[in-house]
Amino acid sequence: MSAQSIKDVMFPCTGGLDLVTPLVTVKPGTVQACYNWEPNPTNDGYREIGGCERFDGQTLASEAADPEAQRALITVVPGSGPVRGVAIFNGEVYAFRDSADGLTCKLYQATAAGWDEMDLGGYIEFTAGTATFEEGETVTGGSSGATGIVGQIALDSGGWTTSDAAGKLWIHSITGTFQAETITSATGSATCAGAQTLTSLAPAGKYRFIQSNFYATAPKASLYGTDGKNKAFGWNGSQFVQITTGMDDDTPDFLAAHKGRLFVGFSEGSVQYSGINNPISTYSALEGAGEFGIGDWLTNIAPVQSDVLGIYGERVIYLLYGSASSDFELKPHSFNTGALTDTLQTVSDQLFLDHEGIRSLSATDAYGDFASNTVSTPIKPWLDYHKPYLLGSMVVRNKNQYRLFYTDPIETGSTLCMTASVVYQTHDSGMEQRLFQYLPARYPFNFSCFQQGMIDGVEWLFAGTDAGYVMKLDSGDSFDGAAIPSMIRLAWNHEGSPGVRKRFREVRFETRSDVLRDMTFTYEMNYADSHFSRPTPSTLSFKPDPGFWGVDLWGGMTWGGFPRSRFKLVGSGTNIALVLTGSRNGDSPVEINAVRMRYEIRRRY
Repeated sequence: MSAQSIKDVMFPCTGGLDLVTPLVTVKPGTVQACYNWEPNPTNDGYREIGGCERFDGQTLASEAADPEAQRALITVVPGSGPVRGVAIFNGEVYAFRDSADGLTCKLYQATAAGWDEMDLGGYIEFTAGTATFEEGETVTGGSSGATGIVGQIALDSGGWTTSDAAGKLWIHSITGTFQAETITSATGSATCAGAQTLTSLAPAGKYRFIQSNFYATAPKASLYGTDGKNKAFGWNGSQFVQITTGMDDDTPDFLAAHKGRLFVGFSEGSVQYSGINNPISTYSALEGAGEFGIGDWLTNIAPVQSDVLGIYGERVIYLLYGSASSDFELKPHSFNTGALTDTLQTVSDQLFLDHEGIRSLSATDAYGDFASNTVSTPIKPWLDYHKPYLLGSMVVRNKNQYRLFYTDPIETGSTLCMTASVVYQTHDSGMEQRLFQYLPARYPFNFSCFQQGMIDGVEWLFAGTDAGYVMKLDSGDSFDGAAIPSMIRLAWNHEGSPGVRKRFREVRFETRSDVLRDMTFTYEMNYADSHFSRPTPSTLSFKPDPGFWGVDLWGGMTWGGFPRSRFKLVGSGTNIALVLTGSRNGDSPVEINAVRMRYEIRRRY
């Protein structure tokens, strides 16, 4: 066979998992089966997922000289049952978990010594306030001598200048018992209605959080939350405040900050909003608070942009326009399309999962309520199978990813990772077209909740588990000390001639790696027809990326050209599928970016 008859082709590893395109028309480089890989967020290629490791504020195991010894020091959040919620606020990490007896729920902060229980404090009701209190002051009962540190002041009626201010004084670090008496601080004075009410949280909630500042000064930012079992709350790092909306069953599930107001939503479809810049006082129409309903089960609330709030039900989407109760206008955006609970995330668009698949808000606006406008058609069978086990979602901003998490009883910790920002230029119209890519993963943990946030300018990802641990995701190079298995099988490739037998001679992988790594490579031909022998698996060695003279550090470079691995192929068939499997514990992830194939045309099959 002459050299001219040997064809040399290349295809990028892109497109992600595709379970619906007929095998004869699927594009080379897409994926037929996979676990524990993710689409490369910045260019063509697939990358092994990062690890995860337990966290409680102490040094991470991956950063310690003796990882196993350090891992043993990191403990569960004290209590029982799953972690109910994880939050990031002011550079600190917090977790909610039910008490050991299961009767209450408690708040903990991660510290250099592990989890530390927070004092939730309580409040005293006051009337006849003549001088305002200041946060951080010590308030003292004139007769009882009881004391507490002022956290926040919820003014429900009256005013300080008219000597009839009334409301709640939220305090912490309480000693003694207040009574009906005059209470004073360095700046404030009022009449106390009686003994303090201590804050106690009912168990079994599912916590959701936002951060916002309704008071225009940096120290006034707070973490706000709901859990479906207790009143909405605010936490400023020292004081826990519960918020009264006036609902008979005042246990909201969802929340959002918009136009200087706190919006809290109840799963039955009611949405309440506070007065302007007044999120913690009792909601009153006299103060500009109000309510509206959507006529469906509420599932998510989030601002779409600075002027519009998105309110999602299971089968409806509403958009709230306006700036105040006097001009708020709730407009229907879409019927028969909605978001499943806890699937709404904002990447460059609002993405959510409904009963038909993953959608974007802009697509529902442009095309209406049709299943064809979902962006997840290639993975619909995967979504349909996992639908009963949906748990929640997370956005990973530094990777432009949207992740869905499931409680699959067979595949523990099932996760779907989607890149949402790979953009191509279409050749026919010159318009930009976004390509969504999906790859699944499997974590060996039963997750219960998720949180993403920034600490010192770095994105941190957390997940609570049913066993009580908080896990830092995309951290370390193991599954909390256990190996990370992975497998990726590229789609059947017939090189544009599905009816022609080919003699496959060679394959080369274009790869990227920080370390020298080995994986197992094998392949199948002719749709794995049993009449064709299967090759003996080979070892694919990932070589570290090369360095550049005058740019990289001496001693930290690899010489000898860019990394690629070459394999001789044996056998003939109309098509070929390439498979990589591996396991790592302590090694960094690797990438495959493109595949180069050499083959000869034989005869029509």
